[in-house]
Amino acid sequence: MRVPDTALAKTVTTLVREASRPGLFNHVVRSYVFGTKAGEVMGLKFDAEQLFVAAIMHDLGLTEPYLADARFELDSADAAAKILRDNQYPESKIDLVWQAIALHSTREIPERMDPIIALVHLGAFMDGGFKAELLTRKDLGELLEALPRLDSQGGFIESLADVLRKKPHTAYLAFERDIAERTNPNFRA
Repeated sequence: MRVPDTALAKTVTTLVREASRPGLFNHVVRSYVFGTKAGEVMGLKFDAEQLFVAAIMHDLGLTEPYLADARFELDSADAAAKILRDNQYPESKIDLVWQAIALHSTREIPERMDPIIALVHLGAFMDGGFKAELLTRKDLGELLEALPRLDSQGGFIESLADVLRKKPHTAYLAFERDIAERTNPNFRA
């Protein structure tokens, strides 16, 4: 499992690790690895650093420092754009990262867009078992050994449920609503 070794990648990794619960951190890194593997299998050309920063920041809106008023995908995208601007990342690349993060939980649409957008979406969904056929059992086993699912330590579902308790108005017409209904007996859309 290799990740980009650039100054930006290191900065973003540190920032995300400090903001995230262990289970959520492992999810976003696995999402990058899954997205990379999917891109290779599909023969897509993509910028590895750009995919990395988009994938690793795609759930920042589920962390306390980046919690704002919008749905978590938009909070994540806005936070990532600010972080990238603060690090002098090219604006044209920031826009693509923003789109990839904002659309990552949307079905079908990202897969018809730029490879960065498609691969952030696929990587995040592959971590939930979607399109698992793009990985070998060996690759999956090695990845889960290196970055285990730590759901009891704040994985994706737990992090999202916490955010939805704080911002129930963001759980509408999406999978977030299902999670809010299952985890919050007082939820009303």
